[in-house]
Amino acid sequence: MHINKSLQMVSMRITGIAVLGMCCFAFAGESTKAHSKDIGKKELPAAVLTSYEQAYPNAKIKEIKKTSDTAGVELYVIQFKYSGTKMEADYSADGSLTQTKADVAIKSLPEAITKGVMDRYAHPKLVSANKVVTGSVTVYEVKVKIPEEKGKLTLDTAGTILESNSKFE
Repeated sequence: MHINKSLQMVSMRITGIAVLGMCCFAFAGESTKAHSKDIGKKELPAAVLTSYEQAYPNAKIKEIKKTSDTAGVELYVIQFKYSGTKMEADYSADGSLTQTKADVAIKSLPEAITKGVMDRYAHPKLVSANKVVTGSVTVYEVKVKIPEEKGKLTLDTAGTILESNSKFE
Protein backbone atom coordinates (compact mmCIF):
# COMPACT_ATOMS: atom_id res chain seq x y z
CA MET A 1 0.00 0.00 0.00
CA HIS A 2 2.78 2.40 0.95
CA ILE A 3 4.49 1.90 -2.44
CA ASN A 4 1.25 2.57 -4.32
CA LYS A 5 0.73 5.87 -2.42
CA SER A 6 4.32 6.90 -3.17
CA LEU A 7 3.86 6.11 -6.85
CA GLN A 8 0.62 8.10 -6.90
CA MET A 9 2.33 11.12 -5.32
CA VAL A 10 5.24 10.96 -7.77
CA SER A 11 2.78 10.65 -10.64
CA MET A 12 0.80 13.67 -9.39
CA ARG A 13 3.99 15.74 -9.06
CA ILE A 14 5.11 14.83 -12.58
CA THR A 15 1.65 15.68 -13.92
CA GLY A 16 1.69 19.00 -12.06
CA ILE A 17 5.12 19.89 -13.41
CA ALA A 18 4.07 18.96 -16.95
CA VAL A 19 0.92 21.10 -16.72
CA LEU A 20 2.91 24.03 -15.31
CA GLY A 21 5.45 23.66 -18.12
CA MET A 22 2.72 23.64 -20.77
CA CYS A 23 1.14 26.77 -19.29
CA CYS A 24 4.47 28.59 -19.25
CA PHE A 25 5.13 27.54 -22.85
CA ALA A 26 1.68 28.74 -23.92
CA PHE A 27 2.14 32.13 -22.27
CA ALA A 28 5.63 32.51 -23.72
CA GLY A 29 4.20 31.78 -27.18
CA GLU A 30 1.59 34.48 -26.75
CA SER A 31 4.24 37.13 -26.19
CA THR A 32 5.73 36.52 -29.64
CA LYS A 33 2.48 37.31 -31.45
CA ALA A 34 1.87 40.75 -32.92
CA HIS A 35 0.07 43.00 -30.48
CA SER A 36 -3.10 44.62 -31.74
CA LYS A 37 -4.81 47.66 -30.23
CA ASP A 38 -8.15 49.25 -31.08
CA ILE A 39 -7.76 52.94 -31.90
CA GLY A 40 -9.98 55.79 -33.04
CA LYS A 41 -9.94 57.64 -36.36
CA LYS A 42 -8.22 60.61 -34.69
CA GLU A 43 -5.28 58.37 -33.74
CA LEU A 44 -4.50 57.46 -37.36
CA PRO A 45 -1.40 59.09 -38.83
CA ALA A 46 -2.42 61.89 -41.23
CA ALA A 47 -0.87 60.04 -44.19
CA VAL A 48 -2.97 56.93 -43.47
CA LEU A 49 -6.19 58.89 -43.09
CA THR A 50 -5.55 60.85 -46.29
CA SER A 51 -4.78 57.69 -48.31
CA TYR A 52 -7.83 55.89 -46.93
CA GLU A 53 -10.24 58.77 -47.53
CA GLN A 54 -8.97 59.27 -51.10
CA ALA A 55 -9.34 55.56 -51.91
CA TYR A 56 -12.69 55.04 -50.17
CA PRO A 57 -14.69 58.29 -50.04
CA ASN A 58 -17.82 58.08 -47.90
CA ALA A 59 -16.94 54.61 -46.57
CA LYS A 60 -18.27 53.78 -43.11
CA ILE A 61 -15.52 52.72 -40.72
CA LYS A 62 -16.42 49.80 -38.45
CA GLU A 63 -13.11 49.31 -36.61
CA ILE A 64 -9.49 50.47 -36.66
CA LYS A 65 -6.58 48.52 -35.19
CA LYS A 66 -2.96 49.44 -34.76
CA THR A 67 -0.79 46.36 -35.07
CA SER A 68 2.50 45.16 -36.50
CA ASP A 69 3.49 42.50 -38.98
CA THR A 70 5.89 39.65 -38.21
CA ALA A 71 8.86 41.90 -39.05
CA GLY A 72 7.68 44.48 -36.50
CA VAL A 73 6.49 47.01 -39.09
CA GLU A 74 3.66 49.16 -37.70
CA LEU A 75 0.36 48.70 -39.57
CA TYR A 76 -3.07 50.28 -39.37
CA VAL A 77 -5.94 47.92 -40.21
CA ILE A 78 -9.20 49.65 -41.11
CA GLN A 79 -12.38 47.60 -41.38
CA PHE A 80 -15.19 49.35 -43.20
CA LYS A 81 -18.14 49.10 -45.55
CA TYR A 82 -17.77 50.62 -49.00
CA SER A 83 -20.49 50.57 -51.65
CA GLY A 84 -22.27 47.81 -49.71
CA THR A 85 -19.17 45.56 -49.44
CA LYS A 86 -17.41 44.68 -46.19
CA MET A 87 -13.72 45.46 -46.62
CA GLU A 88 -10.45 45.74 -44.78
CA ALA A 89 -7.44 47.86 -45.80
CA ASP A 90 -4.00 47.66 -44.21
CA TYR A 91 -1.75 50.71 -44.32
CA SER A 92 1.81 51.33 -43.21
CA ALA A 93 2.43 54.45 -41.10
CA ASP A 94 3.51 56.44 -44.20
CA GLY A 95 0.07 55.91 -45.78
CA SER A 96 1.11 53.16 -48.20
CA LEU A 97 -1.61 50.60 -48.82
CA THR A 98 -0.15 47.16 -48.10
CA GLN A 99 -3.21 44.91 -48.49
CA THR A 100 -6.94 44.95 -49.12
CA LYS A 101 -9.49 42.29 -48.33
CA ALA A 102 -13.06 42.38 -49.61
CA ASP A 103 -16.03 40.07 -49.15
CA VAL A 104 -17.10 38.35 -52.36
CA ALA A 105 -20.49 36.71 -52.83
CA ILE A 106 -20.08 33.01 -53.67
CA LYS A 107 -22.14 33.46 -56.85
CA SER A 108 -19.77 36.28 -57.90
CA LEU A 109 -16.56 34.26 -57.58
CA PRO A 110 -14.57 33.84 -60.78
CA GLU A 111 -15.27 30.51 -62.48
CA ALA A 112 -11.65 29.41 -62.03
CA ILE A 113 -11.98 29.67 -58.24
CA THR A 114 -15.17 27.62 -57.94
CA LYS A 115 -13.79 25.10 -60.45
CA GLY A 116 -10.56 24.80 -58.44
CA VAL A 117 -12.52 23.87 -55.31
CA MET A 118 -15.05 21.64 -57.10
CA ASP A 119 -12.35 19.71 -58.95
CA ARG A 120 -10.47 19.00 -55.71
CA TYR A 121 -13.28 17.94 -53.36
CA ALA A 122 -16.43 15.87 -53.67
CA HIS A 123 -19.58 17.86 -52.85
CA PRO A 124 -18.04 20.93 -51.22
CA LYS A 125 -20.21 23.74 -49.93
CA LEU A 126 -18.63 27.15 -50.40
CA VAL A 127 -19.57 29.12 -47.29
CA SER A 128 -17.92 32.53 -47.75
CA ALA A 129 -15.14 34.16 -49.75
CA ASN A 130 -12.76 37.11 -49.73
CA LYS A 131 -10.61 38.66 -52.42
CA VAL A 132 -7.21 39.61 -51.00
CA VAL A 133 -4.87 41.93 -52.90
CA THR A 134 -1.29 42.42 -51.72
CA GLY A 135 0.67 44.59 -54.13
CA SER A 136 0.15 43.02 -57.54
CA VAL A 137 -0.82 39.58 -56.16
CA THR A 138 -4.47 38.62 -55.88
CA VAL A 139 -5.71 35.52 -54.08
CA TYR A 140 -9.09 34.29 -52.92
CA GLU A 141 -9.75 32.92 -49.44
CA VAL A 142 -12.70 30.55 -49.51
CA LYS A 143 -14.31 28.93 -46.49
CA VAL A 144 -15.48 25.48 -47.47
CA LYS A 145 -17.57 22.83 -45.78
CA ILE A 146 -17.25 19.23 -46.83
CA PRO A 147 -19.50 16.78 -44.97
CA GLU A 148 -18.46 16.98 -41.29
CA GLU A 149 -15.36 19.12 -41.99
CA LYS A 150 -14.75 22.86 -42.38
CA GLY A 151 -11.69 24.68 -43.61
CA LYS A 152 -10.31 27.71 -45.40
CA LEU A 153 -8.57 27.50 -48.74
CA THR A 154 -6.39 30.12 -50.41
CA LEU A 155 -6.43 29.99 -54.21
CA ASP A 156 -4.65 32.00 -56.88
CA THR A 157 -6.63 33.61 -59.69
CA ALA A 158 -6.19 30.48 -61.84
CA GLY A 159 -7.96 28.38 -59.19
CA THR A 160 -4.86 26.58 -57.89
CA ILE A 161 -5.05 25.85 -54.17
CA LEU A 162 -2.04 27.51 -52.56
CA GLU A 163 -2.84 26.88 -48.89
CA SER A 164 -5.30 24.99 -46.75
CA ASN A 165 -5.89 25.15 -43.03
CA SER A 166 -8.46 22.40 -43.09
CA LYS A 167 -8.60 18.86 -41.73
CA PHE A 168 -9.68 17.49 -45.10
CA GLU A 169 -6.34 18.01 -46.81
